[in-house]
Amino acid sequence: MTVAELATIWASVLGGGVCYGGDDLAAFESQAAGMMPGWMAHDFRLMLRAFHRFGLLPGKDSRAIFEALIGHPLRSYRAFAEEGAASW
Repeated sequence: MTVAELATIWASVLGGGVCYGGDDLAAFESQAAGMMPGWMAHDFRLMLRAFHRFGLLPGKDSRAIFEALIGHPLRSYRAFAEEGAASW
C-alpha cells in the first residue's frame, strides 16, 4: 500500500481530515525534532528514506510466520484502522 492509500483509509475511517503530507523528509525531520530528540528525528528520516527507496515488502513466508506467532489470521489495514479509531 502507498502512503496515499493509507491516508485515504484513515480519512474514510475518521470521516475526513487526513491527507498525505508528501515526501519532504527534511521538513519531516525538522518538525519531528520539535517533538523528540534531534538524533531520533534524524534516524527516523534515514529509515523513511530507505522505505522510499526500497519499499517495505514482506518475505515470502512472512504471513505464515506472523499468523503462527499471533495465533490467528492477519487482519486488513482497514480493520486495524477501524479498531484503532474505535478505541480513541
